Amino acid sequence: MIETVADVVVVGGGTGGAPAAIAAAREGARVLVVEFQHMLGGVGTVGQITGYYHGHRVGFTATVPGNPRWSIEQKAQWWRETLLDEGASIWFGAIGCGAIVQEERVIGAVVATPYGRGAVLADVVIDSTSNADIAAPAGAETYYTGSGEFAAMGAGTTYRRLGSSGPNPSFTLIDETDLADIWHVLVWSKQKYPNAFDQAPVVNTRERRRIVGDFTMTVLDQLVGRTYPDTISQADSDFDTHGFTTEPFLMLATPPRAQNYLVNIPYRCLLPRGLEGILATGLGISMHRDAIPFVRMQACIQNQGYAAGLAAAMALSQGLPLRGIDIRALQRRLVDIGNLPEEVLEHEDSLPMSEEEIARAIRDYPPLY
Repeated sequence: MIETVADVVVVGGGTGGAPAAIAAAREGARVLVVEFQHMLGGVGTVGQITGYYHGHRVGFTATVPGNPRWSIEQKAQWWRETLLDEGASIWFGAIGCGAIVQEERVIGAVVATPYGRGAVLADVVIDSTSNADIAAPAGAETYYTGSGEFAAMGAGTTYRRLGSSGPNPSFTLIDETDLADIWHVLVWSKQKYPNAFDQAPVVNTRERRRIVGDFTMTVLDQLVGRTYPDTISQADSDFDTHGFTTEPFLMLATPPRAQNYLVNIPYRCLLPRGLEGILATGLGISMHRDAIPFVRMQACIQNQGYAAGLAAAMALSQGLPLRGIDIRALQRRLVDIGNLPEEVLEHEDSLPMSEEEIARAIRDYPPLY
């Protein structure tokens, strides 16, 4: 039985995990990154999606090499060197497979390594699996599309030819929580791309299991530009859904693909309801499935992950629970590095709207004919 101790353990060194680890390490925390692949960077390196589609390329993301395109190996090496330079430790070939919980507080992660299974005890666990793989076994309630919804977003695997990177296909549906389903698609992909020089060892899914957090963001929140007092990240994208939708409003109107929306993401979406000591990042945050397309761009998730790491470090340094940190102080730090605009410091919840605002919106709505 292996046992180790860290201030912060980040499970998943991908698009959100590596930035979270960098942020926490820069604040002096002892950070361990647990990553089951052979390199850091997630879909942008192992997944071979080597360019930004949309995304809010500001703040921390603006300091990450490669905009809008990059070399897989160079970017993966940048993540690794940056983390090591900041004093973080990295375990490759290790996978988070459980959680250690004490009185509704997550105090560590169970990790399977080439040397055996063990425990990583930590003051803060950051679940950057983007699939709630630590939050779920910790007892967090989760959402995931299942038999009750006829909807799933398209997924695919990427191949690579010499001298170029591969496409970002959408040719199948997959259950991210089903190992056999993932294995089947990886095998199928080898048959689908028989002449490829290389193939991504991960399936690039666009929809995954998500926590039920202190707040659940909906696509309607996004479409009306809802503001929050605890915004810690912003996303910028069009409605790139890749599949069916289930939000009833979208039967009336679908956001045009030619239009981008700037979306505020509140800190509460990263906090699994009923659990302390753990944050979720990436596609694993608390949101309705139809809210995913606006927030899943790599550039945005990198900044979201950085905010999570900074929040974890603040809680550690002040001896506070994650829900006890000064959100305005966190926001000011994020404004200082360019992740957020200064106006968020004045934001309150813009919903529900007053009767006067609703009346004015109805009055000013352009005629249909």
